[in-house]
Amino acid sequence: MHARAAVLATLALLAAAPGCSAIAARDPGPAPCDVDPMTGDPCPPPSHCVMGFCDAACQHPMPEVCNGLDDDCSGTADDGLDVDADHDGFSACNTAMPMLSDCNDGDPTVHPGAPEICNGFDDDCNPATSDLATRCPDMSELCAVALGESLPRCLNPRDCTLVPCPSGQLCSTDSTCCVMGTSGCGAPTDCRTMACGIGERCTPPGTSSTVWTCQPLTMLGGTCTADRDCASGHCYPSDALGLGSGVCGAPCCTDLDCPTAGSVCFAPGTGARSCVLTTALGTAGHAYSLCTNSNECSSSDDCIDGAIHVPGGGTAQALVCGTPSGGSCLDGSCPSGVCLGSSLVNYCAYACGSDGDCNQGLGNACRYIADGSSQLTLCTIVSASGGGGQACSADRDCRDGLCLTGMCADTCCHDASCGGGMCAPVSRSGHYEMRCVPRAPT
Repeated sequence: MHARAAVLATLALLAAAPGCSAIAARDPGPAPCDVDPMTGDPCPPPSHCVMGFCDAACQHPMPEVCNGLDDDCSGTADDGLDVDADHDGFSACNTAMPMLSDCNDGDPTVHPGAPEICNGFDDDCNPATSDLATRCPDMSELCAVALGESLPRCLNPRDCTLVPCPSGQLCSTDSTCCVMGTSGCGAPTDCRTMACGIGERCTPPGTSSTVWTCQPLTMLGGTCTADRDCASGHCYPSDALGLGSGVCGAPCCTDLDCPTAGSVCFAPGTGARSCVLTTALGTAGHAYSLCTNSNECSSSDDCIDGAIHVPGGGTAQALVCGTPSGGSCLDGSCPSGVCLGSSLVNYCAYACGSDGDCNQGLGNACRYIADGSSQLTLCTIVSASGGGGQACSADRDCRDGLCLTGMCADTCCHDASCGGGMCAPVSRSGHYEMRCVPRAPT
């Protein structure tokens, strides 16, 4: 009993002693922690999360950052960061009001609230405000990046040799950025984003312009240098029709294919055929009727090889409506006036404009046949099977006798015979042949 009383007396003295507790809790040791990149250090100041535990005695120095903590264990929080090194009134670290921290404490012109100028830097320490929206001292200029440069500077936004035009705009002849397809800015309408009107084409710019413009197409009989110059899409070479320089024409079989007033289907004997204005034929006139088969002639005429007058004087051979004057095969006279073959095996050749005019069941195709100095299109018996558009490696592979750029090119007298292609004069050894060729780009 005396021992127990002594213990109780001792506990009573401890409880009465100031600053002491009769029952003391055991020190749990450092609290575990895990730095969250979103929320930061979870430990209460002045402790830090070090090696997975909150460390209140600063045993692991770290580089000082602006966070109100003593990161480098110097005994002072944010030391070296809370001074105004450039004396502009703002320190590099202001934990109480972070938006007032100086983002460049080495430059007194850079600090929160400083005016943004056109220099490519964040002058007011606010990345949300861009100097590209800043109006320069010259009120006619804006802050922009010049072509070929990386930093912005004050530029005239209308000078599109320096300032890139915005998306959907082009630089005009007077160096003004104008929206394509509109007018009023001193720049012509650029037709690459809008269709030109009927009878016009989109023409590339000259040496002093960057804008494409709509220009009138050349009509029938006008001079040209390329198919795209002509409303018909056909520019005939100067020697194809014998009418001088390149001329806008239109392939034809007969006069009925030439709806333009005052135009006729003309065959000068070169092998080319085109609608031309009668005024271009001069005194030679047009005293004949071209044909491709006898059905295009009157009941008393056939489509025959005949002589015609050409501009400048002289004559040439062409298929015309008329009366055959002779020529015979073993089986009698040929209405076409043309008998092909030998004395043992021969046949009458008939005029044609395309394979469709021939009896292909007999192996016929419309091919060019030499008749003196001219070339005529006549139905002839052939052995080749390659039709228009089929692949070939030589002329002998094609029914109509021409392999052009790896494809058989059929005989024709107008575009309707060529599907999606065009009927155009093709030069061959000093003469022309009307053939189906791919349509020229516009």
